[in-house]
Amino acid sequence: MTGKQVVLSIIGGIALLLALVYGYIALYSDVAPRFQNAQFKVFEQTQSFIQGKITSINALKLDYEREKDQDVRASLKQMIVSEAFTIDPERLPVELRSFIRGL
Repeated sequence: MTGKQVVLSIIGGIALLLALVYGYIALYSDVAPRFQNAQFKVFEQTQSFIQGKITSINALKLDYEREKDQDVRASLKQMIVSEAFTIDPERLPVELRSFIRGL
């Protein structure tokens, strides 16, 4: 091999390596968000996620029932509705579901 062929081989190897790295980054940036979104959707259906939301809503409900200030109650109401909106209403206990409907 001549010196010119060696230099061209090295440049070709570097170009191929850069093309592979760019392709990997482009593929990853396209696929990764969809994969993560799918993982989160599965997580949202787990019992631990649902139980955590129910616990959170119950704590807000307790604060709402104890609070006397109407402005604070309005804020708590909004927080309760927002939390409840993130899960399937059928997964909520009946008494909590009826409380939220009554708001």
